[in-house]
Amino acid sequence: VTKKTDVWSLGILILEIVTGKFPANFIQGSELSLANWVESIAPEAWSSEVFDKDMALTSNSEGEMVKLLKIALACSDMDVDRRLDLKEAVSRIQEIQEDTINEDDMYSSS
Repeated sequence: VTKKTDVWSLGILILEIVTGKFPANFIQGSELSLANWVESIAPEAWSSEVFDKDMALTSNSEGEMVKLLKIALACSDMDVDRRLDLKEAVSRIQEIQEDTINEDDMYSSS
């Protein structure tokens, strides 16, 4: 087990949360995985086909969800050398959170 395995697990966990899909449902003897399934769908269709319908009930914007999805895919890249490291993944997630807080502050002060 390496740090790159940990970041892969983080990516799969994020994909599971954002899509509402269970990763084991994509293991059927083929090379298809949850990450491959997401990548097989054109980014323009992510909101309608990929995101968990229950996530639409949250305050998260579609832009935030897409950013999280991209982080998850970068964490779960099959090429270990192309995967984000854990520190970078956490930093990118925190940036999304900070952007959201800044947007909320901007709208609440008007």
